[in-house]
Parts: sequence; structure tokens; C-alpha cells
Amino acid sequence: MEDKQAVTQNAFYAVLQVVLSGVMLFLFYRYLYSVIGIEQVGIWSLILAMTSLSSIANLGFGGSLVKYVAQYHARGDQDAINDVVATAVITVGIAVATVLILAYPFAEALVGMVVQRQYAERAASLLPYAIVSLWIGSLGNMYAAVLEGYHLAYLKSVIFLAGQALNLLLSMLMVSHHGLFGLAYAQIIQAAFVVAATMIVLKTKVPSMRVVPGMWKKERYREMKNYGFNVQVNSVAIMLYDPITKALLSKYGDISIVGFFEMANRTVLLFRAVLVNANRVLVPTISRAMESVNVPLNKIYSLSYELILYLSVPIFAGLIAFAPSVAHLWTGAYNDRLSSMIMILSLGWFVNILAGPAYFMNMGTGDLSMNTISHVVIGLGNLLLGLAAGVLLGGQYIVWTWTLSLGAGSLMIPISYQRKNSLPLSSLLPATSRMLALSCTVGAVLSLLVYHGYHESLPFFQLLAGTVLVYCAIIFPSLWKHPARSRLFEMTGHLRGLSAGKDQNHEDA
Repeated sequence: MEDKQAVTQNAFYAVLQVVLSGVMLFLFYRYLYSVIGIEQVGIWSLILAMTSLSSIANLGFGGSLVKYVAQYHARGDQDAINDVVATAVITVGIAVATVLILAYPFAEALVGMVVQRQYAERAASLLPYAIVSLWIGSLGNMYAAVLEGYHLAYLKSVIFLAGQALNLLLSMLMVSHHGLFGLAYAQIIQAAFVVAATMIVLKTKVPSMRVVPGMWKKERYREMKNYGFNVQVNSVAIMLYDPITKALLSKYGDISIVGFFEMANRTVLLFRAVLVNANRVLVPTISRAMESVNVPLNKIYSLSYELILYLSVPIFAGLIAFAPSVAHLWTGAYNDRLSSMIMILSLGWFVNILAGPAYFMNMGTGDLSMNTISHVVIGLGNLLLGLAAGVLLGGQYIVWTWTLSLGAGSLMIPISYQRKNSLPLSSLLPATSRMLALSCTVGAVLSLLVYHGYHESLPFFQLLAGTVLVYCAIIFPSLWKHPARSRLFEMTGHLRGLSAGKDQNHEDA
């Protein structure tokens, strides 16, 4: 019961984090677009993507911490947890700092190669700030992983939300006076806040936790490295996605395309994160379940996949349906380039999200080989197809090659998992979800036809209301009749009961 309550609570806060983050993300980019312009947004996005490559040095210890903290917590071994955390924080802090220092000259040279000449000097001057922010952030991610391992992911969500709110406020205060450097200052302060807050929360919730690293333990390093190797191969591949795509867009297109790609990708990833974060909280649950016997892991997977499919089909179809309206809200006018990017990226990330349940089941059980193969396929496909598209067709087609690589590589994970566990491939689109998929497709197409038919003659908010009405009216019957709805309502009711129970306990105290 306690485990079920923790999963439900963590999933709720994960979704809440993404929803509130979305509001702040909209305000953030709407402000930047109007104050400094899309080219400056593109520069900052590219610099952050390039410096993020140095996270290769974290050795996959973030994923290892989630698994081993949960595992040793289930065994009641707090000393082992303290050793694991100290070893991870010390290792990652030194390794990331070393890589950042060594990589700086290469990053500076790369900026000159892929950024247009008139922006190259400004972009290079931002590198030191991005590096400092990334190093501090890598430490914050380690402590956040510990919270996940303790099944306190909801507190991680609260801390990250507070950090994002702080970043938004500071950016609005500083950008008008310092331009792009204001963004850099705000991000460094946000990263430092997250580190301090996670350490304080951990010490408060787990008094026996040593948040200041103690001794580095060789045996703990080996333990985490063995698990973290596959996690890190996955992380390296993931880290290559964004920098390579943006570098190719900048090289074969222009810096404004990078800015629009950043805004489009952030939009889609925001909605994807609602589903991924809710699914992610299962990792420590699975790790703890592996300590027991006769645990029906296939049942966990099937229920998770059913809910992900039920939620992701209308969400991503809705993203496509409302892409022109989202682009209008962000830029203040109809923007075909941004709208098209949102629709294209939605297709690839939709396929990717369906791999989530199998992906996290593999993480929880420690069987990461197919996760690794998938990431490598996506990364190599993105690089090779992107180069070919850039040279032969132009920068605008690189978004298509990225989407193709993402979708093809992601699909490998659920296919492999279901074959390995004797689950029929037809269950990837079960009969209960086919009518929902059809109605969402029809709803998206009709909504787009309504928008493009009337966007020049109707006021924007009237048109937005019309497209939302059309889409919702078409998908509602199949959404309501789907069997996953009752299970979702049951989980929501459980969360309300949990909240009421906490309130009653507080009153009794």
C-alpha cells in the first residue's frame, strides 16, 4: 500500500511539474522572442546544447543512483546509501569539471565552424557561463536522483518548479539590461538553488543521510559503473541528439531555424514530459519489486502501456491539431515555419513515448541492452541522415530526418520487449484503442482544416475556440468509452483519498 501511494503521489507531482513548467516555458520564450528576437534565442539554445555534451562524464551515475538507493533503501541499509551517494557525487563532480576544462577550446572552435560569422563572437563569449551552469547542474541532478530512489520524486518536482520560477523571474529582470548574459546569470543562480534545496530536503526527510560527500569507495564505484555503463551509453546518445541537430540546422540553414527548432521541440517535449515523468516513477518501484518474488512485471508493463497509449494519442494528435495556434501564441502572428516544426516533431516524439513503458521496465530490471541499441540507432541515424539532408536538400529537411531517426529507433524497444516476454505485437495498438486513434486522427485533420480555412477572417481566440471545440467533440466519445479511463479515474480517486488521509492525520496530530 505504501509503495502504491508513493507511486501515485510521485506521478501526480511529476505531471503537475510539467503543467506548471509549461506555463513558465510559454512566458519565458514569449518574453525572449519579443525582447531579444529569435536569432538570440537560437544562439543561447545552441551554446547550451554544445556544452551539454560534457555530461558524458557523469558515467551514468544518475540512473545508477535511482536504482541503488531504492535497492538499499528496501534492504534498510542506510550506510550503503551514504557510500553510494558520496561516491557518485565525488566522481561526477571531478569528471565533469575535467571534461569541461579540456573541451572548452574545442567548443570554442566548433562555435566558429557552425555559427554565422556575425553571431560567432557573442556565442563564444557565452561558453564560460554555460559551462559553470552545467557543472553545478550536474551535481543537482545527482541529489535529485537520490530523491527519486527514496520515492520522494514529488519533492524533486517541487524543487525543480521553484528553480524554474526563479529562473523566469531573474531572466525577466536581467535580459532587458544584460541581453543574453542575463540568461546566463539567471541559469547559474537557478542551478545553485537546486543543489542547495535538494541537499536541505534530503537531510530534512532522511536525517541519517550524509548530504556532504564523505569517503569515495572503490567497490561502490565499480558497482554503479557496471550498471551505469549501459545507462551512460544511452545518455551519450541522447546528449548527441540535440547538439548534432542544432549544429546541422545552423550549418546548413541559419541561426533563426535553430531558434524555431528550440521553441518547437520544447513545446512537444513539454507534453511528452507529462507522460514520461509519470512513467519514470516506476523505476524505483520495479527495482524494489525485484527484491521480492512472484512479482507480475508483465502486468505492470501492460497497465502502464495501456495508460500511456490512452493519454498520448489524444495529446499528440492535439499538438498537431493546435500547432498553428501554439505558434501564433508564441510569436504573435501566424508562423508557418514554427507550426510545421511542431507538427513534424510531434510524430517522432509520439512513437518515442510509446517506448516509455518498455524502456523503464528495462531500467528497473537492469536489462538495458535494447535501450542502448535504440539510442545508438537514433543517434547515428540523426547524424548520417541529417548530413545527407543538409548537403542535398537544405537545412529545413533536417527536422524530418531527425523525426524519422527518432521514430524508427524508438520503435525497436517495445517490439523487442514484447517479443522477449511473449506478448503479441498486435497489443502495441490493441482493439480497444483503435477507435480512439481513428477519432483523434480525424479530429486533428478537421481542426487543421478549420484553422487554415478561417485564420485570415476570424479573430484568433474565436478561431482557437472553434478548433478546440471541433477536436474535443470528435474525440470525446471514444475517449470516454475507453477502458483505460476507469483505471485512470481509479488512480485519481486513490490520490484524493491519500490526500484526505494526510489531512486527517495532520488534524489528529
